[in-house]
Amino acid sequence: MKLGIPNIVPDDWNSVRIAIQKIASQLGTDRNVTFGDLALTNLTASRLAQTDTNKALSSVSDLTSWIAGTANQVNVADDGDGTTTLSLPQDVDTQTDFIAGSLTVKDESENVIFYVDNDELYFAGLDGGVGSPIGLLLTLTYAA
Repeated sequence: MKLGIPNIVPDDWNSVRIAIQKIASQLGTDRNVTFGDLALTNLTASRLAQTDTNKALSSVSDLTSWIAGTANQVNVADDGDGTTTLSLPQDVDTQTDFIAGSLTVKDESENVIFYVDNDELYFAGLDGGVGSPIGLLLTLTYAA
């Protein structure tokens, strides 16, 4: 669509004002503008963009400022190349021993199925639903 926008004369702010007014009157306030290509040379390729305090676009250099971990649950590390690595505080590979301070297993209704307390395993529902120890079933190992 040809808008009939007048030429802008260098160092003539009046010609800039007239051109902007012409564009606004032709497009109106309810039109969507579509660009075929838009290149922002001050941004880094393949990075998220953010606005700075002056509302200017800039590239996100460290995603850890946007993604926070949770203590003892999820660790977030900056890889130095614009990416991050999320990890758990312990290795959870199928061949790895998992270490926890305590363990309680519940069903989907939040009913306790069993729990470990003081190195003893208790099954819920035994002895009137309170649970009773069934002996020392866990072997504790450590390196000296």
